[in-house]
Amino acid sequence: MLPPVLLCWSVFSPAATEENRRSPQQERTEDAIADPSRQFKTPMDVLRDPKLDVDAKRAILESWKKDAELLSTATNENMTGGESPIPTLQDVNIALEKLSGRVN
Repeated sequence: MLPPVLLCWSVFSPAATEENRRSPQQERTEDAIADPSRQFKTPMDVLRDPKLDVDAKRAILESWKKDAELLSTATNENMTGGESPIPTLQDVNIALEKLSGRVN
């Protein structure tokens, strides 16, 4: 068994952290999933981004769809206030359909 100091070093060694490090593109994608409107003005901008693969585009649009659904529910219950503009659910659904190839 390794002494505690050596065990601790092996967990926090540079080699261990490099394995877990995300690329800038992975970080950008995860940030966009968390808040699509910080990186994109419209759902169609997601589709036009050449750096994103189809799975990343779908994840970002699905996140945006969830935000639009929540805002729609809040609006129906008169519980909105101060949110930055979110594309309509219809805009997000159109982008998702285009991504799936169901709309030209």
